[in-house]
Amino acid sequence: MSKLATLLLCLLSFQTFSMTKSMEFSIETDQDLYFQIQKITIKEVKPEIETTLEGGIDKDLQMAIMLVDGLIAIGKKVWPIIENNKPVVDINNKLSVSVLPVMQNTSPDDIIFLLSHWSAPTKKTYEVSFKNGFGSEVIGFTYSVIYQYGGKYQNKGQYLSGIRVSVEEVNVSWGFDFSAKTSLDTLSNHGSLENPIAGASFNISYIAKSVLKEIRSTDSFHVQGNGVFTKL
Repeated sequence: MSKLATLLLCLLSFQTFSMTKSMEFSIETDQDLYFQIQKITIKEVKPEIETTLEGGIDKDLQMAIMLVDGLIAIGKKVWPIIENNKPVVDINNKLSVSVLPVMQNTSPDDIIFLLSHWSAPTKKTYEVSFKNGFGSEVIGFTYSVIYQYGGKYQNKGQYLSGIRVSVEEVNVSWGFDFSAKTSLDTLSNHGSLENPIAGASFNISYIAKSVLKEIRSTDSFHVQGNGVFTKL
């Protein structure tokens, strides 16, 4: 083989090797962009509306979980809403919290039936989106906060019933794992001891995982017995 032919063969081999390495690097970079969550957005997708959900006021209260200024929270302190990329089904409406007045010699399960003037169930809906390095949504879910307010005892106070978070829709792309839970954070009294206005703050905690990274995020809201809802 001539020196010229040998030189051309070496140049061709080097060029092929360089192109192969470039393609491998490009593939690895694309994988990084796919599995790397770059942006999380949360937006309200529906206006506040009065609903006619079945069930009304909670009738299956479970246990006292917090006590502040004459207010008692009854229900679950922490409950999952998404596990293994799927909504957790709450068949019996047990995953909720009610904030009621403390009453001596009265079972927490019975307190709610002594109150009146409850509002219709109110619903606030939000959409959460996780996007990767390509700007594509890889995790998306829509949840609603549902509650009743305005309950009075002997024409005093404004209390809360059946506060819960319901997953409307969840979509998780291949290669990602997503879970979420809700927890009661604090109780507060926005009124007086004689005429309380119940308040409760909740956290919605998310965990998004891929082969490259795990991201934890928290969304919070506060609801009051007079119906005021605040996204924190």
